[in-house]
Amino acid sequence: MRLTLRHFGYRTVILAGGLLVFAGDSPTRAQGDPSKLPAASGPFVRMVRHNDGSRTVTAKDPSKAEQEVLTYDPQGDLKLRRLYQLDRYGKPVTFVINEASGRPVLRGEFTYDVRDRMSEERLYSLPGNQMIRRLVQDYDPGTGKKLPARIQNYGTLPPELLYWMDPDSSQNQATGATGKGDAGKGGTDGKPGKLRGLFKKDKGK
Repeated sequence: MRLTLRHFGYRTVILAGGLLVFAGDSPTRAQGDPSKLPAASGPFVRMVRHNDGSRTVTAKDPSKAEQEVLTYDPQGDLKLRRLYQLDRYGKPVTFVINEASGRPVLRGEFTYDVRDRMSEERLYSLPGNQMIRRLVQDYDPGTGKKLPARIQNYGTLPPELLYWMDPDSSQNQATGATGKGDAGKGGTDGKPGKLRGLFKKDKGK
């Protein structure tokens, strides 16, 4: 089926046969076939289908220095929204994660070294602004390859939130997690767990 994207101000309209889906006004669900999901607004948009049938739509808008990431469950319901602020080179520097209701639950920030490589990532709870996780990324001085990240976890997050932050996590698949239950509880022993590689798909690299 052919999909056509048309922009009307702050809205994006996907024309899929007789189906119209709007983005830009806090989309929550695509009516009809759940595979036809609302698109985040932006000139560069891509969709990723996850192993459980859910999908993530990523839209990057360099003119606004923003990148929006929307994750939908297999039924087409919006579960998580992430909004990244980009620097002049298109790299994410800060972000906010919102639940489906629109309530902000996490914020984060990235720092980069003199070679423009991500060197640190910090994750904070909202409200409260308490640090939940700190990741320090080092590189081999000879080859420049990434070394194992040094991660400190200072708290835990709800399993469902963790699940929708990373639906394709190997731990999710191994435990058969469906966004509920005990799967994905973060530890405080410095192990990355399900948060490892959390944002690498969304950085527009």
